[in-house]
Amino acid sequence: MTPDAALRQLLAGTPWQAVVRPGGAYALVPSPDGDASGTLVTAPLSVQGSGDADGAYQGKSEYDERSLNAIPASHGQITSLLRMNPAVQLDGGANSSNRPGDLEPADISIHGAAFWQNLFMVDGMSVNNDINPSNREYAYVNASATELHGNTSQGIALDTGLVDRVVVYDSNVPAEYGGFNGGVIDAVTRMPSKDYHGSVSATHTRSSWAKYHLDDWKKDEVYDTPAIADGYVRNQPEFATTTWRLNLEGHLTDTFGLLGSFTRKRSDIYNQRMLNESMEQGGASLPTFTNVFRQIDNYFLKGVWTPTDRVMLETVVNYEPRQSEHFNRNAMNGDFIIDGGGANVGMTLIYEGDRVVQTHKLSGSLLEHSRTGGPGWFARWRHSPEINWGERRPTGLALYGTFGNLHQEQESVGYQAKFEWSPVQLFGGDHRFAAGVGLSRTEALYERKQQYTDHGVGALRPTRTCVDANGVLDDRHCSTSPLTFPEGMPASSGFRPGDGQYANQVFLYKAGRFDVEQNTWTVWAEDDMRVGNARFRPGVRIDSDDYTDKTTVAPRLAFEYDFAADGSSRLIAGINRYYGRNIFDRALRVGRESLEFTMSRGSNLVWSTPVSTALNTTVLGDLDVPYDDEWTLGFQKIAWNTAFDLKYVKRKGRDQIITVRVDGPVPDPTVRQTFHYAYENIGYSDTDSVSLTVQPQREFEWGGTSTHAQLIANWTDIERSHNDPDGARYGYNYFIQYRGQVFRYNERPVENFARPWTVRIMTQTEIPALDLTVGSFLSWRGPYKAAWYTGESAEYEGDQIDVYEPRDFGTAMTWDLRLAWAKRLGVKQETVFANLDVTNVLNRRNVASHIDDFAGGYEEYELGRHFQLELGYRF
Repeated sequence: MTPDAALRQLLAGTPWQAVVRPGGAYALVPSPDGDASGTLVTAPLSVQGSGDADGAYQGKSEYDERSLNAIPASHGQITSLLRMNPAVQLDGGANSSNRPGDLEPADISIHGAAFWQNLFMVDGMSVNNDINPSNREYAYVNASATELHGNTSQGIALDTGLVDRVVVYDSNVPAEYGGFNGGVIDAVTRMPSKDYHGSVSATHTRSSWAKYHLDDWKKDEVYDTPAIADGYVRNQPEFATTTWRLNLEGHLTDTFGLLGSFTRKRSDIYNQRMLNESMEQGGASLPTFTNVFRQIDNYFLKGVWTPTDRVMLETVVNYEPRQSEHFNRNAMNGDFIIDGGGANVGMTLIYEGDRVVQTHKLSGSLLEHSRTGGPGWFARWRHSPEINWGERRPTGLALYGTFGNLHQEQESVGYQAKFEWSPVQLFGGDHRFAAGVGLSRTEALYERKQQYTDHGVGALRPTRTCVDANGVLDDRHCSTSPLTFPEGMPASSGFRPGDGQYANQVFLYKAGRFDVEQNTWTVWAEDDMRVGNARFRPGVRIDSDDYTDKTTVAPRLAFEYDFAADGSSRLIAGINRYYGRNIFDRALRVGRESLEFTMSRGSNLVWSTPVSTALNTTVLGDLDVPYDDEWTLGFQKIAWNTAFDLKYVKRKGRDQIITVRVDGPVPDPTVRQTFHYAYENIGYSDTDSVSLTVQPQREFEWGGTSTHAQLIANWTDIERSHNDPDGARYGYNYFIQYRGQVFRYNERPVENFARPWTVRIMTQTEIPALDLTVGSFLSWRGPYKAAWYTGESAEYEGDQIDVYEPRDFGTAMTWDLRLAWAKRLGVKQETVFANLDVTNVLNRRNVASHIDDFAGGYEEYELGRHFQLELGYRF
């Protein structure tokens, strides 16, 4: 039922009527046909919507505080709650048994779009981190001097405890929104309460409260002292996670309120092997195991000033640093930190005029994705009394250090203005015009603040001093401690008993910085018009930026026909275009190799002038902005006090940017002549999605309890030209045979974010007699196929290529419960509360993702039955 129809029904028989004010708000005014001299008294009312009851053309879902508290949320992350949305699919590995201690928000895909192509907002202001969100090559955590693995697209991961509601647009998105191929997720923060209130709580879980699902051979690797150390921390058999929350809020005056909050989420992950078994057997004295941590802090302050009933000014300050600890295996002083998150500040001014509501937003953010810690150089030594932490044998290694600090940062400022006019009658219909403009400037940088050096064991030569001919001491790549096994060194190197060791050549990565800037402007307009029982919303959005030097025009059109004029039977359709986001890493790669040099020296230990050793391997070129074209058709029906919502969405993604390898010489002498990498708009995707939502309009009441329920079913078919947009760079461009056809490995059928069938049932039952609310989320995901390496090969153009065949993976069913207990104390709203989350209650063994390791592949499974407990106090 639409708000108009609901309010007419609610106010029937009273002398009052509801009228639409500018911006879409409703006001209660006297009816011209009634006597409103008296006071309207009603029983307490609870008004709830069904997602897009505001007539948002079947494309908007809104999750209020009740919905957000209905099901367990992984570490309080918003994206884990979006599994309630039929258009959303979560990363298959988000709930893996292998990494239950990680805190990063889960990646999501909306209607098959790339997981980094969603627009994340807090209070209507973007918090996307666009440095390098598409890279999921975990090896680059600690295996490269020049690269990092990708950051999460959600630059600020706001805790759900601060959120009043989450608004999701997945189709028929208004022209106000741009910069996405998937959808829009806006976390609207809570307003300060009128009275003084606060809360404090602690949430805890640990590995002993969880059941792990692992293959038998994987159990040996995870639990029974794996032979190979793993600085990526991909296996987490022991962990403990605690979240502390403190909130204070209230109005200092009648017109000014504040809400302040501090949240700390910390996971301690224990007993991570940092020393290979072979090195341990070789006599290495480094500790065999170490502990690491993950931590997210959130400092939040919101001020709201309402000097009049027409003016409101909101100011939000949000600082959310993230840290995750890693290490270089087998290395002394090899631990380091990956820093992420950042800060955003926003101001929103809303002025409600007689005919126009103006909304002005000024925002700024500073986000990062960096690597810090360690000595700033890396060295590979042979054993000596001083360098005694490595293998004690002639060919034994002693490693020291990290791969150097890398700083990546994104700084943005922006302004948005929106104007919404009161409804006007023109050409026989009602029109609600809206328009807006936007300006933004973003600077992204890649920086090495200090030079970094690295030497290999093949560069070691004998020495009796570490002071060069100029009197300079080298304490990085030289040691006078006598080698324990000089006889184990190559004869040509000239080692004798009593000799120390120095490196006669090092790789040098100079300090340097690369910047990229993007200045954008936006203009949009739309008209939400009603003519009889029909409703149209034509709109257009124009974006321009100097990063791609492109101006895009995105038409938007949504249509609705209300058969009975009461919202009970509606036909909805739409045709839209959405242009995506720009990834800054593509430009930041250009010229990065100019920082790479080598230095050499002889027995006098004086370094030669650095010699450049690398040419540019990346060419940016002229690129278009990727876009998705969308067609929608839906039908909504209210019958038997139940809302039925059926929707079909067709998406065609085009001009998607793919990395390609270009062989042969090029005219530019600064580019590597054998081959280089370039970007081309050759990627595509096609998605068909059908969803059915069934939601009773009334709660089921029985035995003093009341239950709210919802059923969602979805079918999705996704075809994509690629799995990884940077697959050519990371070695995924070789040919394979699959089902008798030959194509590149990166072109195999998409596996992640692609479950074809899903059914979800959500219920929330209130039991007042026990002060208890029980939330239930039952999810069934249908079977799917993935390419599986058979171990066989076939001949193709004179070469042997690997043979893959489809492998069927069965269904996955998960039942999650939330038991929320709250007990009122006294008369001042003091409350003690406890929330017990139980995920995968039935302890089902569900495949989370298929991992292809070129030796037959294996599966990771979702975490089994898992308990999480929150205890708190509100006042």
